[in-house]
Amino acid sequence: MGFDWGGAGSGAASGAATGATIGSIVPGIGTGIDAGIDKEEDTKRALLALSDELKKIINNGIVPTDNHDSVIYDVSDTGNANTEFSFSHGLGRIPVYYRIIKQDKAGSVYTSTAHTIDTAYFKTDGANVALTLELW
Repeated sequence: MGFDWGGAGSGAASGAATGATIGSIVPGIGTGIDAGIDKEEDTKRALLALSDELKKIINNGIVPTDNHDSVIYDVSDTGNANTEFSFSHGLGRIPVYYRIIKQDKAGSVYTSTAHTIDTAYFKTDGANVALTLELW
């Protein structure tokens, strides 16, 4: 994402187009570059503001769905062994991959029917398994 440092037609991505300007992150920056504002001081304040925002993100924890377009779904009971179970995944597209985040019993989880834009279909060779899947 580019920032508009305050000058119209500056060649940088416009804040109006991206919804953000450097001044919206660090108030006062980019509002008077032509008026002799210290650019080095502006840079320091911008980097400190960025550092503070990154600390907030890291300290609150990052989950896989923050990093890519995926959903995490808990299955409380898969039913009998080798019996299909399904759920509405909400991705709005056909899932391409999945991974098991956790499961409470031994057994392999596998795709049983081709997933659709709305529903994911699986089986497991273990009975009554509780598991958490990530789909993307």
